Amino acid sequence: GACRSESLRAILVPSLDMARQLGIKTVAEGVETDDDFRVASELGCDVAQGYLFAKAMPAAEVQPWMLQHMRNPLPMHVR
Repeated sequence: GACRSESLRAILVPSLDMARQLGIKTVAEGVETDDDFRVASELGCDVAQGYLFAKAMPAAEVQPWMLQHMRNPLPMHVR
């Protein structure tokens, strides 16, 4: 969203500013596109999650997925 919606960006920017002032880490949820990730990163989100990185999965699949990606990190945007 916020990359396509000025209204969402108007909510996101001050929310991130407030989190920084309070020392709270931020998570961009629902990151589905490179543009979503770019905007979240540029605005200072600490962590991003969403379909861009992995599809929703049953809890039993999380640990194997994490182990696989620790050996072979995602080749894109994760910082």
